[in-house]
Amino acid sequence: MFPRFPLIAAVAAAALVTATSGPPVQAQSVVAGADQRSDLSLTVYQGGFALVHEVRRANLPAGLATLVLPDLSDRLDIATIRLNAGENAHISSLTLDREVLSSGALLRRSIGKMVRIARINPVTGVETFEEAEVLAVAPDLILRIGERIETAIPGRIVFDDVPSDLRPSPGIVANISVPAAGERAVSLSYLTDGVSWKTSYVGRLAAGEDRMELTGWALVDNQTNTAYPAAQLSLIAGQVNRAAARPVLRRPIARTLQAKAVADGVSLAATGPYYRYALPQTFDIRPRQQTQVELIRGPAVPFMRTLRTQGGPLYSARSVAASQPVTARLTIANKTENGLGVPLPAGLFSSFEEVDGREVFQGGASVMATPVGGEMVVEIGQSFDVTFERTVLNFNRTGARNENVDTTQRLTLKNGGSRLAQVEIVETFRGEWKIIRETTGHTQTSAFQATWQITVPAGGEAAVEYRAQIGPR
Repeated sequence: MFPRFPLIAAVAAAALVTATSGPPVQAQSVVAGADQRSDLSLTVYQGGFALVHEVRRANLPAGLATLVLPDLSDRLDIATIRLNAGENAHISSLTLDREVLSSGALLRRSIGKMVRIARINPVTGVETFEEAEVLAVAPDLILRIGERIETAIPGRIVFDDVPSDLRPSPGIVANISVPAAGERAVSLSYLTDGVSWKTSYVGRLAAGEDRMELTGWALVDNQTNTAYPAAQLSLIAGQVNRAAARPVLRRPIARTLQAKAVADGVSLAATGPYYRYALPQTFDIRPRQQTQVELIRGPAVPFMRTLRTQGGPLYSARSVAASQPVTARLTIANKTENGLGVPLPAGLFSSFEEVDGREVFQGGASVMATPVGGEMVVEIGQSFDVTFERTVLNFNRTGARNENVDTTQRLTLKNGGSRLAQVEIVETFRGEWKIIRETTGHTQTSAFQATWQITVPAGGEAAVEYRAQIGPR
């Protein structure tokens, strides 16, 4: 259980302990840097953020101390910080110090102090130094050099030292008290933006076969300035909301699933409404780096090739003919008997097929998250051989406001290829609709859609003709 403590984000950490008698005594400062880590894990969410959890060793004195934890993410969310220093440890305040070591920070700390200006004589090459007082930094740098005021840097500015509270990366400063001195394991967790992951599927199809080698890759993208060395990596599949208030970052109770389609060593567990993929090895996640790891593997996954065209009736008697694309699709049933049967996260799908001994890119698209028992549908492109044409045979409007439509339309498919084609025609209607006559029976697939399954012979054509009455809803 994490201790409760107030969160202070706007003041510097200056911890003073006051005895019952006598003057205040400055609390001892203890730094537990990244080199003191004993554990680091990274749980990455698809929404562009991650939960960082780490443990550092710190030698704390008895009583009140100032604990400094540097080397944190530059994009961490201060409202989600959790700090736990073990039994009987009390944290009275916590500060996130975002000011890092930079020339601007050094100048700001030098206001009212003396610095040195280094100049090199362009003729002799001799370097000289001159003392200057920093009067202001923002909005402009203003220096007093001798009896004159300079408003630009006349040379290199040389500082004698670096303030002890300026660090290369953001850090946490906590006022903490413990009853006895000794080494403690300090647990720290927080959410950070700038770390995300997405799925990239690659399907490799053998020529003329109805099975593919399916591989799902997880691409982890670290866009922070922070390194996560030797981190245990977990990936959460699903869209997770982030509340404005501080969330409770307890580890969810996970239910492990037996899944053969995950890559070697990857474990899959259900965590509430989401799924967690835990990777077997540690990873060095570097700043501004993308890391790709294998997540899902199906060596022989069956699929179906389908053609589909979707449109709606033309609402004008003057529009007598129109075409619309016929889309080529791959449909994969996510079932255990097909070599899958695992939750498939949303991502990008790329299809490759062997043609005359060479691999050819067949197309790709974004795919939705597919639960077990669902179908992943990939629209890889438009059909070259099969085309669609719509012809308005009859069109009439009736009613006081011409709100009722009575129309007869012909949907013609032509196949210029050498193999027959199975095509799904989906017709979308606006308002209340009823088909009162048709040459081929349809299936009502939604409140607004009728679907026909049509076989088009090689080198031939096939057509559906229907009469529909459409009114306002």
